[in-house]
Amino acid sequence: METTKHKASEVSKWQQYKWMIQDMAGLYIHKFIAWVSIDPEVKKLYREMEEALIQEGDQPKAVQKSTEMKSKIMQNTQERFM
Repeated sequence: METTKHKASEVSKWQQYKWMIQDMAGLYIHKFIAWVSIDPEVKKLYREMEEALIQEGDQPKAVQKSTEMKSKIMQNTQERFM
């Protein structure tokens, strides 16, 4: 994921709210996925993602955890079909 740094004076309040809403919507989608998953590793990855995004404000780390969740879910799906 490519990130861009912005000065506080360059970002409007509207843009800040937009980014916050996007982050929270993504987090809730991932929360639902972790909730329906039976794999404890997926649940652990969600908790790490939530911590990175909410407590640390580290969006790139949260995206990395999201990608790991996706990979683990895809791996679990392939294992079920074999």
